[in-house]
Amino acid sequence: MARRFAEAGAQSEIGEMLQVSLTRLAQGLRVDRNFQESGCGVMSLSPAVYVVDDDLSFRQSVGLAIERLGLRAETFATADAFTSSVTRAHRGCVVLDHHLPDMTGLQVQQALRRKRITLPVIFVSGHANVTLAVEAMRRGAVTVLEKPVSLHHLVEQIFHAFEVDRQRHAERLQRDSAAERLQRLTEKERQVVDLLIAGRTNKQMAAQLGLTLRAIEDRRARVMRKLEVQSLAEIVMLVRDAEASPPPAPRHAASPSC
Repeated sequence: MARRFAEAGAQSEIGEMLQVSLTRLAQGLRVDRNFQESGCGVMSLSPAVYVVDDDLSFRQSVGLAIERLGLRAETFATADAFTSSVTRAHRGCVVLDHHLPDMTGLQVQQALRRKRITLPVIFVSGHANVTLAVEAMRRGAVTVLEKPVSLHHLVEQIFHAFEVDRQRHAERLQRDSAAERLQRLTEKERQVVDLLIAGRTNKQMAAQLGLTLRAIEDRRARVMRKLEVQSLAEIVMLVRDAEASPPPAPRHAASPSC
């Protein structure tokens, strides 16, 4: 009965949304369903929308809209059910209610961050305000929407969040690849990298490490080969990528009416 009610309530808006926006969104923001493997061996799952809300009718109506768009939806009634099942391999985005029975949406964001999960979060709340919007987006949410949420607008935000997720995933693969290459170096080879980045010449490194110039040249050549780079500039970029923190979400307009 609840599902039939949700379907009936969402039917007209979904139909209009499909006619007006689906073609444009699907063509411009096509979902990559391929599995990809990062340099550290973490397999990424095909993208999905994870709806976390204790309101059954909201979960069902949003899930129905997502499925009608040909996307995969997974729904959760509690924060714990969601945070205990999601991993770094999950792709897509989260539609997250701020007022959950077991924790707030902000606490869910913290839990995801502790697990180094960078899924973009779309906050929804029946009591959204500027304070919540600022704090949620400071912690990486892509937007904050006030209930009742227009399905048309929510779907646009979901496709935007999928784009954010693709960007974050590509950057994570780059960071993981850089970190994996740096791990190939011995401690002495990493010394050479640090000195190169500090601007030391081969002659200066030889004097500082008590080695011959030929030994430094040989060690530097091994570093370049292991890191698969051709120049000092590439080494600097690789170290920067390996040490980079997960990027914050790009700012997107929050829409609480307050």
